[in-house]
Amino acid sequence: MDRRYKGVVRSPDCGAVGEPLAPVTVSLELLDPDGVPLALDDRHASGIVVNVGLASEDGTLDLGYAETGTLLLSGTLNRTPEVLDDRLVTTFPSLAVHWPGRYRLCARVFNILHTVAHIPTHPGGPLPAPSDALYVGYSDVLAIRDGPSRDHPACAPPPATATRPFSSG
Repeated sequence: MDRRYKGVVRSPDCGAVGEPLAPVTVSLELLDPDGVPLALDDRHASGIVVNVGLASEDGTLDLGYAETGTLLLSGTLNRTPEVLDDRLVTTFPSLAVHWPGRYRLCARVFNILHTVAHIPTHPGGPLPAPSDALYVGYSDVLAIRDGPSRDHPACAPPPATATRPFSSG
């Protein structure tokens, strides 16, 4: 049976250098050959690993390190999904970007039970290639600024608004 994944990568719009981002979520549906979403249970998550990385704003370049040798993205970059409402959902709660700029987060989904079989197991051997991915998706643009996020109004939580009870007269 030919199956494919349809997904969404949700990330915050902005953040500050070195500060934890709001959680990033990758949500996937498994589709049948006609594009109809399948009902999922925990066995569909078996062997699935979601990797998140940093890409250029236009999504054409994978970015790992800044010119200074600084690691651009830190945190737990590989996680396994859980099944929620017939979707494979993976949450990355502790990512941080360490260089100002505009980026996209790139999610790649692998089934390690199928991928690992053809990867050499010696130390320093290659990791799964992007071509092995079951799904590749990008977030909307993420703006990372210098300084604490509280200093950037676009990253601050919206102000609380006072509401008045409805009055007819």
